Amino acid sequence: MDKQRNTLLEALSRQGSAMCADVLQLPANERPQDTLEQLDSIAVDIMKFVEPSDSKVNGFFASYYQVRGFDGLSARIIVRQCEEKWTRENEAKLTDIYNRMGWTHAASLIASAHPLRFPTSFTPF
Repeated sequence: MDKQRNTLLEALSRQGSAMCADVLQLPANERPQDTLEQLDSIAVDIMKFVEPSDSKVNGFFASYYQVRGFDGLSARIIVRQCEEKWTRENEAKLTDIYNRMGWTHAASLIASAHPLRFPTSFTPF
């Protein structure tokens, strides 16, 4: 039963993430209402099994909160992902969400530290 639940959560999360990626490319006033309702339904179905802060569904809820305009919640989830493992992808997401929120000071700080975290070449002693 637990394996089926995990498979269902993964499938819903991937479906929702793909839909969010499509919706995020559209301007806020041109987003189709039926797609937003489907995303709400997927989010409710996922929350029947796990909390939105669960690591299995972090990616979906970060995108879902961006679609719904909850940039602060999305930033919190992305920061939590960065604390676990700092990757270029997570850093790009964090910089993007900070720019959307108008926090250019935080976005520029992260961007200026990028060469320190991910050097282009490393020469050992």
